[in-house]
Amino acid sequence: MRDDRRAPPPARSEQAALDRARRRARRMTELRDHWMAWFVCGGGLAAIDGLGSKGVLWFPWPVGAYGVGLAVHCAYVVWFGEGSAREERMLARELERHGG
Repeated sequence: MRDDRRAPPPARSEQAALDRARRRARRMTELRDHWMAWFVCGGGLAAIDGLGSKGVLWFPWPVGAYGVGLAVHCAYVVWFGEGSAREERMLARELERHGG
């Protein structure tokens, strides 16, 4: 038996936009999780360093190295990845140029 109360499926262009929005949201969530892991790990390393070392601060080195990876991830998601502001500007320019 068919349920006629369901909404009709979205059109192809709407579905494509929805898929892109979902991918973008997933990437932003992954970036947020990456930031949280960096803060937690950095705090843990700082606590271990503060409690266990005798005057030599070593924790900035692994936290900084992790930060480089985080910066690359951030750059990809925000500036260069699919759905980024850069990609949206390029897409708008192409659509304008070709009358789309």
